[in-house]
Amino acid sequence: MTNTLCRARHHNGSWLQKIAQSLVVAACAMLVTQVSLAADTARVFKAGAGQSAITIDAGVLPVENFTEVRDPLQARVVLFDNGATRVGMLVVDQTSLQQPVMDKLRQIVSTTGKVAPDNVLISASHTFSAPHISLSPRNPEDVPRHNQLFASLSSAVQKATEDAVKSMQDARIGFGAGTSHVNVSRDVQTADGWWLGSNELGNSDKSVGVVRVDGADGKPLAVLMNYAVQPSIMNESIMKSGGRAVTADLAGAATRHVEQQYGSVSMFLVGAAGDQAPLLVSHRYTLDKNGKPGRIDAGDAGYLLVGLLGERLGTEVVRVNEDIKTSAANTQLKVVQESVAATEIASSPDPNSRRATRSYDFVKKGDTTVPFWIMQVGDVAFVGLQPELSARTGQEIKARSPFKNTVVMTMVNGAAKYMPDAGAFDKITYEAQGSRYAQGDAEKVAARIVEVLKDMQTQAK
Repeated sequence: MTNTLCRARHHNGSWLQKIAQSLVVAACAMLVTQVSLAADTARVFKAGAGQSAITIDAGVLPVENFTEVRDPLQARVVLFDNGATRVGMLVVDQTSLQQPVMDKLRQIVSTTGKVAPDNVLISASHTFSAPHISLSPRNPEDVPRHNQLFASLSSAVQKATEDAVKSMQDARIGFGAGTSHVNVSRDVQTADGWWLGSNELGNSDKSVGVVRVDGADGKPLAVLMNYAVQPSIMNESIMKSGGRAVTADLAGAATRHVEQQYGSVSMFLVGAAGDQAPLLVSHRYTLDKNGKPGRIDAGDAGYLLVGLLGERLGTEVVRVNEDIKTSAANTQLKVVQESVAATEIASSPDPNSRRATRSYDFVKKGDTTVPFWIMQVGDVAFVGLQPELSARTGQEIKARSPFKNTVVMTMVNGAAKYMPDAGAFDKITYEAQGSRYAQGDAEKVAARIVEVLKDMQTQAK
């Protein structure tokens, strides 16, 4: 329309016509400028990424039977900004984060990264081989150790956020998906009922979601991977030293592989992995011909599995990443938080008290709510929840999401143990026995998440 108006002007006619024509020319010029500015604004998209090691001094050990550090834990931050809104993601190599600790970390990212607190998503990589950090440990003798651990964690988050701010630059984002077979259903049928193990015939989500963030030079600034597996290859494995070793485990090995390829920051976003274990683990359950479980520990040799499976997952992420086409065309940034009413049940508080059984009484305690967060970054929707979902629930959310590029994350903004799918309760799995939520709650939460995703996409059009 603008070009049509401009071409329609004439240079002949009365002085009155010439004045009118001049006004049209001026209006055309102004309209062209406005359209150009609007287009430039729409193309504004910046991103920054940073990481820092979480130092664990030898003087802190032993703690929780951890007696050595095999590889350093990391804190990683990614920031996105479209000129009007800034959002941020923090992933730390921890099993889970207690609320007081998480609140402190959120404050660091918010203040240093200049991000509104509600626009920060925090998650743990869910390695099982890291000491828990508490601001108020039960044993007074543990206070100095935990204070040192928290100071190291805070320092790493501060440094990672500062680096993310310093690296803010024009960016582009893209999404791709691949397949990796480094996970497996951990629910197996034994002679006494369902228990933990390696069930290659069980339901498992092999899909790998990859988010590529390119910097101004067109090279990866950050590579985010989303996969449904608990990074627990070395869980409970005892070393020659007589204790456990601190390690970022499978998540650490996979992200290191990607970072070595690109020299960029790589994040592991744990997916719906409540019932998903690594294909091979160091300290593992076995079944004999009668269906009776046993246990074997590979000890130090288990780290060979960490390297092999981490490399396999990381290699698939790199393969997918190479084919991703990035863009800054859609730079909408938004974080939506909602909650769903659910039923709280009495979970088995002690994992050691759970066992394979064909009879279990799921006792209702009362009503509760399940919060969830959805962060939209361009065409990618990051869905975050506190509880560990079963793979089937994560698959359902992704399949029904109106966003073609959907990432399902757990252990986000806190931890709430397991939220198994309905079938897990029928089997009385380990996850069902440890759940705080009743049968059917996972399906209810998934349905509401899909509804919100549909509303968000409608509003974006």
